[in-house]
Amino acid sequence: MTTLEMLPARTLAEVNELEKFLKENTSLQDIVNYTLSHRARLVRPIVSYDASALALSFIPAVEDRDREVDGKSNKSYSYQYLRSDLYDIVTEAGCQLEARYTVPSAHVTIARFVRPVGWSERESGGSDLFHKRAQELVATIEDINQELRSDHWKRFGDPSRGEWVVGQEKGLELMKGRSWYGKGESIIIGKGFQ
Repeated sequence: MTTLEMLPARTLAEVNELEKFLKENTSLQDIVNYTLSHRARLVRPIVSYDASALALSFIPAVEDRDREVDGKSNKSYSYQYLRSDLYDIVTEAGCQLEARYTVPSAHVTIARFVRPVGWSERESGGSDLFHKRAQELVATIEDINQELRSDHWKRFGDPSRGEWVVGQEKGLELMKGRSWYGKGESIIIGKGFQ
């Protein structure tokens, strides 16, 4: 899940220069460990889809009451606040961000479609098969979502019902290079919590 994108589509030399700049002008350790004191909860996972991809999407949770985290008040702190805070930390250090796009959602991409499901069959004249496979995929996704909405989380050994606190088990990770879909080079990983 990308929390903050800094410089897309840049040369390795430009990315290395940004890394050097950040190391000289801010504490990378403070950035990747930010979730130790600023806990953003994500809830109600659902598999979302469109013509280009499948993703596991979450709703950022915001409580009306104060939550204590390590003795500190964490009133109404959401994933959007986390993203905004990280943006402020990096830009206040003097780094100008140039994201490809700003996605307000909290999601993990599962798959990208390079061509429609059943495309080869469609090319050979099997449009009925193409539509049948697409309908089967949508029906499977809807079955998964029905399970995600159900009260059967205990069956998976987790009574949290799909809640995830950003930074749980592993802190934020600063990556460089082509960081989509788990690729790229890890510069530093923050501490997680239980």
